[in-house]
Amino acid sequence: MRADLLDAQAAIDWAVEQIPMLKKRIGDWADSYSTRIAIEDGKKAYYLRANPVPAIINAETGSIINSIRTSLDLLASALAARNGNAGSRQVYFPVCGTQAQFLKDGKGKIKLLSPADQAVIETLQPYNVGDGLLSALHELDILRKHRQLVAVQPFARGLGIEPTDGSFVHYDYNPAWRDFGDATPVLWTDAGASDCKVRLGGVYVAINEPGAAYGQQAIVVLPKFVTMAASIIGRF
Repeated sequence: MRADLLDAQAAIDWAVEQIPMLKKRIGDWADSYSTRIAIEDGKKAYYLRANPVPAIINAETGSIINSIRTSLDLLASALAARNGNAGSRQVYFPVCGTQAQFLKDGKGKIKLLSPADQAVIETLQPYNVGDGLLSALHELDILRKHRQLVAVQPFARGLGIEPTDGSFVHYDYNPAWRDFGDATPVLWTDAGASDCKVRLGGVYVAINEPGAAYGQQAIVVLPKFVTMAASIIGRF
């Protein structure tokens, strides 16, 4: 990698270092839900409760997204400097909603780059085409300043129970269960069965904004953003 791209790469490297810490924080929160047992209609009903997602998880997700997006602006600035236009505040890596918008506004953001570098960026089609990840990264970086990006998505994958006395307990899963809270039990056992701890294999913190990243786990989509941005920088 050329020396003038090291700052852009460093923004990606920082993001990469943060993702495992974010993953651990999410995992610690996901394991902290509690179980409430109630006798209802001759059965034991099990309800799951969870604390709200810690605000720092949303803050960290937004900061990682911002660092990845910033790497592309740093790339554009470095390319402008290569073309004799160092320090310009008018240079940005252009991400637009449509090709027409790119042709109207986006190209102006890279006009201080060499014609060859401008052509490479045009081949990347930095508007909402293909898998949409570049547009999603750009939009999420804007939205993170105004509202929460993530939401909880609980799934009954790997659902199980652990009886407190080591006995075998049969349970019936409730397919109507969708979320934590006291409105809907996740499962039932016989009223005389031993109390159990519910094990829930899937509690995800996912991107909660429309676009290509919607519904994807934060810790899954962030590495996709990293790979995409690194591949763009690698073109230069």
